[in-house]
Amino acid sequence: MLPRDNLAIEPQGTAPWQGRDFQDVLPVPAATVPASELFCHPSRLANTYEPGVERVHQPASLIPWEEAVLAIRKGRTLPCGWQGFLGWRRRQAARLAAWRGGGCLDLKERLVYDARSVFNGNMAHLVQHHAANLGYLKERLGPGPGDVLVLLDAEPPALARKVFDLLGYEVLATDLAVEANLVDISLEHFFHLVPWVRHLGLDLPPRSGLGKVFVPRRQSRRLANEAEIEAALRARGFEKVYFEDIGIGEQWSILGNADRIVAIHGAALGCLAFQACRGDGRRGRVLELFGAGFVVNPFRKFVAVLGGKWAGCRGRVTPEVARDIDRPGKLKAHAFDDFSLAPEAVEAGLEFLEEGS
Repeated sequence: MLPRDNLAIEPQGTAPWQGRDFQDVLPVPAATVPASELFCHPSRLANTYEPGVERVHQPASLIPWEEAVLAIRKGRTLPCGWQGFLGWRRRQAARLAAWRGGGCLDLKERLVYDARSVFNGNMAHLVQHHAANLGYLKERLGPGPGDVLVLLDAEPPALARKVFDLLGYEVLATDLAVEANLVDISLEHFFHLVPWVRHLGLDLPPRSGLGKVFVPRRQSRRLANEAEIEAALRARGFEKVYFEDIGIGEQWSILGNADRIVAIHGAALGCLAFQACRGDGRRGRVLELFGAGFVVNPFRKFVAVLGGKWAGCRGRVTPEVARDIDRPGKLKAHAFDDFSLAPEAVEAGLEFLEEGS
């Protein structure tokens, strides 16, 4: 897709990176991920005659210090045809578009952020890889909405367009290579930059009555006994919200302002980053629910860099999960399976989160 007629090619005014390569280096201190606990569905593996909630210790860890390198250089991006996440049909279409379109769009001195290197149909990806980067760029050097053009592939997910529109950034959807002043932000552990979303200048007022929120899922990785868990949580003052039913800004506001969060693991938890935008100095406490076939810790790290508190709950270990989880090539065979979880495991997790209050 060629630039729209109203797409400004030249930037307004001048900036220190115009006409030369520019680099900003910021040492980022290490971040501690505190020790925590995973509360598991009762199993007779732990006690044949008296099964109870299992408590699996999660040791403390460290996200190591590193240097965040923000570079702006006059150069050319890769075309989308080389992005593996697109799938072979889209890659072929992108390469054909590049051949037909002359291979490159010259945007002169525009400041361009290429968001085409990851799959953008996932809220967590959009927040942790792009919103955080754009907040970092804005705070370190000043360019924000109106200054930066965001590149998406020629057929971007609707979610990506909505997110950048909400953030106020102009988007160009193209599979072609682009020549411009290119923004590159590189560091090994993206978690360090998650709190920088606070510099995007978003206004996320809290929704009344949603200090405690329960976020289940409708499509996959569902709670088989959701009604039972919902009843236990409602007794503690939690309100259930399906994020599939509400707008993006509302998702950001709810998870950004809630004090207590119980949620099934999934991309919606990327909205936790907006806890950094809170003006009251408080941070939420998060109980993350997992099926036994997929227990991972990226959002535990999110919560750590944001200054909150995290615990997890693992659902019932099914015969299928027990059979496959440690077999080569079966690592994620049950990552999206529905699962059941004992209410007493959730209760134990919530009690743990309140310790030291």
